[in-house]
Order: sequence, then C-alpha cells, then structure tokens
Amino acid sequence: TLEVTGGLLDLEGGVLQFATLINNGGSIAYQNGTLDNVTYLGTLALAGGQVSILDSITVHDSASATTGTIDLTANNSQLLFADNETIDDIALLAGSASGTSYLLSVGADGQDTSLTLGSTASVTQHAGTFDISGGGSTFVNDGVMMLSGGTLDISVAAFVNAGTIALGSGETMLMEGLDSNPVASFDNTGTIGIAATATLDIDTDVSLSQLGLIDNAGLLQIAGTLDLGGGTLDVKPA
Repeated sequence: TLEVTGGLLDLEGGVLQFATLINNGGSIAYQNGTLDNVTYLGTLALAGGQVSILDSITVHDSASATTGTIDLTANNSQLLFADNETIDDIALLAGSASGTSYLLSVGADGQDTSLTLGSTASVTQHAGTFDISGGGSTFVNDGVMMLSGGTLDISVAAFVNAGTIALGSGETMLMEGLDSNPVASFDNTGTIGIAATATLDIDTDVSLSQLGLIDNAGLLQIAGTLDLGGGTLDVKPA
C-alpha cells in the first residue's frame, strides 16, 4: 500500500504495480506513468495529466465503498489503456468548458485492443470535447453515457453500443474516422437517444439492423452508405 498524506508523488514515466494507492491529503502528478493492477482509493483525478492502465484498475471512493470516480474534466487529461480492459463500478467524468479529455486504447507494440465500458459503469459529460480513440481498437459501451453541451468524438475501428447513450441538449456525437479502416463498423444493440438540439453524425457505412434503436428528436446524419435492406427507417422520437 502506498499512501500519499502530504507532499507530491510524481508518476513520471514510472510503473506502480500490484499496489493499493491512497491519496489522503497529498498530491499526485500523472506524467506518462503506468498503473499496473492497481487499486485506487479516492477520486482518481488526472488534473490534466496522463496515465496508462495495464492489467486492470479498481477505483473505490473510499475503503468502504464499492464504486469509484475517475475525473478527466481538467483540460488534456488522458487515460490510456494498454491492453484489453473492462471499466466497471466506475463513474467517469469527462469534458471541460474550454478543453478536451481523452480516453485512449493504445495496445502495446501496436496491437489492436478492446475497451469496454461495463454494465455498472457510467460516463457523464456536460461541456467540452471527450475524445475516445485508438486506431484499430474496439470500443464497447455496456453502461450508461449521459452527454450534453459538448462533443463526443469517437475514432476507433469498431464501435458497439449495447447499453444506453443519451445525447442531451447541445451535444454532438461524431463517429468520425471509422471509414478510414476497412474493418470499421458501427453496431447499436442498445439505445441511443438524441435530444432536440443534439446530433449523431455517423461517418461510415451502416445497415438498418446496425443502427438499432435510435430515439431521435434531433439530427441523425449519416455520411456513409445507409443500407435499408428493403426495410423502413422511421426517423422520429420513439
């Protein structure tokens, strides 16, 4: 166990492995370090820093809590995942009024990876840009994403939504860059809600079955080829 009760712990390119990390009154600077199989007690706030996750992370708000919070709201906060990971029991806070926060899937040695927002995880964004990207990676949402007043920019090889995505007032969800990868895909088996002043922009080829259930009161924009397969797409609120 490593407990920071005062002063500064600077994770500058180093690796903290198989540990419990507690911030109890001190400061932690994340400068390209790695948390390898770490349990973090408290709110994991990157404050504009960058940290890589390897072999899972557990975040609890306190020693007695069963859930935790990761705060990426400070501009340029970057949370990187170096292998296949599932985020669960975590509330992820993203976006800032004048900046960008990042959730990146960057496999070691260029390997394609899969990043899953688990069924007990959530994302909340109220401003700014939240960038989810990772070259040839797959991003899966099994949880709940509540987004408003900003931009969700997703650039991955494959996107799967099996959970709930709510695009609130003023939110734009961009599925850009997908068509640059020959195996790129968009697959919605969950629910996507688009509020009256929100936009879902899908920049890849998609079929009617892949679109799935979209409750649209705003703007649904498809820049690729839409294959209805003889079916009917009713673009209106459910």
